[in-house]
Amino acid sequence: MVRLGQVEKAVEIVKEEVQEQENVNTAVVGGVGTGKDFSVIIPNILLEEEKNLVVIDPIDQISNVYTFKEKQGYHILTYDLEKEDILQQLNNDLMAKKEEKLLIHVIFPNEFLGNQEMNSQRVMEFLMKIKEMQDIKWGQEKSLHLFLMEYEGYASPEFHAIFQTWCGYRISTTLSVQHVLRLDDVILDNCHYVLYKRILDPQAAEWIAETLKYHHVEFHPKILGTKLLPLPLTAGMLMDLPINLGLLQKNYRDNPYGNDSWTKFVETYNAEDILGRAL
Repeated sequence: MVRLGQVEKAVEIVKEEVQEQENVNTAVVGGVGTGKDFSVIIPNILLEEEKNLVVIDPIDQISNVYTFKEKQGYHILTYDLEKEDILQQLNNDLMAKKEEKLLIHVIFPNEFLGNQEMNSQRVMEFLMKIKEMQDIKWGQEKSLHLFLMEYEGYASPEFHAIFQTWCGYRISTTLSVQHVLRLDDVILDNCHYVLYKRILDPQAAEWIAETLKYHHVEFHPKILGTKLLPLPLTAGMLMDLPINLGLLQKNYRDNPYGNDSWTKFVETYNAEDILGRAL
């Protein structure tokens, strides 16, 4: 399951969680300090209790949630891509733990700001090993959720195949990125959802507002101080979003002529509320 936020309905204000039971691709966009990982990525990791989880987390933001996940029955496997023989170690671990519910955590903190091409190659080689296991064993029993945190540090056209085809192998993919303009059209076109947190870059905010100008957006009472109203979206609204809100865009995917595409403001989550302690 991918949890995307909560919406408030007009007339009688009732919160309703936006969930997706199918395997989908999601992009979460927001600058530094806007909560894209704290309020979306990490809560989805914490609240998932069934799927195997693979988290590409270059700067190691989630190691202090291990105990929480272990209490849910997860076995934690941690890998530093900067070390040698990681793929062999991964293969050995997967063979030994293939019956267990896994959280596979991947870091490369020292190289993250270095060679993007090298980072991309290492991550992709690692993920191909994961997909082999999903094809051979896991996919028969359970789905997998792949998280690509701070995607800009290892972005590459090699990842196109993940967004184009991996849903068919019972794999959901959720990425976080600071700048939407760094995502190429192949990835954006193959995302079922795009969730925008506060946008810090005026150029990006203008681009988003222009892209969504023909979409009817239901405005959250916390933004306007009134009941939900459909109004034109502006760049200023995106740049002034409260930290606990996001703009969620559901894209046409399966039926381009259908009416299942929409754009709504949603209240996002708080990782510390879920943990019951500071992150």
